[in-house]
This record gives sequence, C-alpha cells and structure tokens, in this order.
Amino acid sequence: LVVFPRDDHNGAFDHDVKLFEQMFSETRGHCGLKIVECESKSDLARKLLFLNKNYGAKNKISFLLVGGHGSTDSLTLGKRNPKLDLHPFVYLEKSKRTTTNKNEIWSVDAENKGIFKTANQRFLDKDAEIVLIACQTGEKGGLADQFSTSFNKKKIKAPKISVSSSGIKIHITYDKYGKPNLDV
Repeated sequence: LVVFPRDDHNGAFDHDVKLFEQMFSETRGHCGLKIVECESKSDLARKLLFLNKNYGAKNKISFLLVGGHGSTDSLTLGKRNPKLDLHPFVYLEKSKRTTTNKNEIWSVDAENKGIFKTANQRFLDKDAEIVLIACQTGEKGGLADQFSTSFNKKKIKAPKISVSSSGIKIHITYDKYGKPNLDV
C-alpha cells in the first residue's frame, strides 16, 4: 500500500509517476499495489477500513509506504497551519503536541493506540515493512524509531535528511515465500 498526502504545498510529490511505474512493474504477478491519497489520520483510517473490507480477508498489507512532509517527530498528510508558513514542528512545543492534530502523524501517535494500533493488529502482515518518505523522520529517536519500538520492532525505513519522491529509488525483491522486501 502506498499512502501519499492529498496536499503538497511545495511540489515534493509531484514527480511520482516514475516511482509508481517502477513499483507497478516490480509487484506485477506478486502482489496487488494500491495507491491512496490522504489528508488526515481519520482519512487514513477510512481508507484502511475500505481496503480491508474489499481486499483484506486474504491479503494483509505486506508493505506500507507513507509519504508526507516531515520533521524528526512528525509527518504531515494534509494542509499545514495557514496562519504560519512553518512546519508544525516549529511552532508547537513538545508538551502541546497531541494526536488531535488531525493532519499530522506525531511521535505520540506511536503509542500503538487508535488507528495505528488497529492498523498494526488487523491490516498489516506481521512482517510488514514500513517506509516513510518524509524529511528527517529517520533521525535517531525520531518518528520511525518511535513507531518501530511501539509496533514490536517492525522494520521501518525513513530518511534522516530532506527528500522528495523524485529522489527515492525503491527496488522490490521477493523471498522464497513470495514476501516482498523493499530496498530503498
């Protein structure tokens, strides 16, 4: 499953075509690739429920690629605060960050509750790989580390630097049981 942000204020996700073509080519005959756009955590929940209802009985998500605008401890799916032209990480003190920020996924969301607990338990394969395409989410102690710890050490890959989807190369291989492995 590929989840990309519905809102893209700087065009970082405007050049996805080659990435998607490559992924479709490498998954053909192995697994179904679904691509969705989300603008909030609740939108992500609705999409996961829809996909699970239509495909999930026999097809758990074997890999999850989530794109968005990021910082060390957040990933934004929707529009940013219109009052400030800053990333939410800059203007919210750590003590004020909550899961009520509907367009952002924060480190506190990694506490394995709500939609993330449901996704981990019901929708994701037990060995599912998760890749975050969001700036700096792979920094030590950041969003990727928080989710990895919370989700029973699931393999989560994320960049430590600023990136865009056009700079990401993903190669998908399969083990002897047909499970995909992502080389990012």
